[in-house]
Amino acid sequence: MLRWFVALVPPEEIQARAIAVIEDLTARYQTRTAKAPPHITLVPPFELAVNAIGPVKVVLAEFAQRQVPFGVTLDGFSAFPPRVLFVDVVRSPQLLQLKAELEDCLVQQCDLPRDSHPQFSPHMTVASRKLDRAKFKEMWAELEPQKFDADWEVNALTLLRYEQQRWQLEDCFPLLKS
Repeated sequence: MLRWFVALVPPEEIQARAIAVIEDLTARYQTRTAKAPPHITLVPPFELAVNAIGPVKVVLAEFAQRQVPFGVTLDGFSAFPPRVLFVDVVRSPQLLQLKAELEDCLVQQCDLPRDSHPQFSPHMTVASRKLDRAKFKEMWAELEPQKFDADWEVNALTLLRYEQQRWQLEDCFPLLKS
């Protein structure tokens, strides 16, 4: 069994900016995040055998082909106190609809579990582990006033797998509907 998840992965220049923040916080506060590229999680981690992921890929490819590319806006930093700091993502109707429809599709067609979080809060995590309350408050006071603004056009869904102690890009599924 391996762990998998589905996400939106920003372009390299936005990833590089987020990685710079992550590396700075890690160096100064000895934090760490899950070893994954910066991303917005659409389908949280689930377990599935390697030989059983094929049907999920087929469903993801078919779903993506029915989707229209759309814009995502990153707007500063925010937090889930007392353990998570992140780049905030604007909750656009297109993003919320994509999340809901993708989850419904994978639950119905692949028998994947439904997201246990009651509300989708799109974000890109920059610090989340080894944070005690004092360290969190100090980091949040520093990060909150900083800017991190960016826009990009989502044109693919990304499937990631956890292997060798880190998240690897498994496959990308282009949004093709025009």
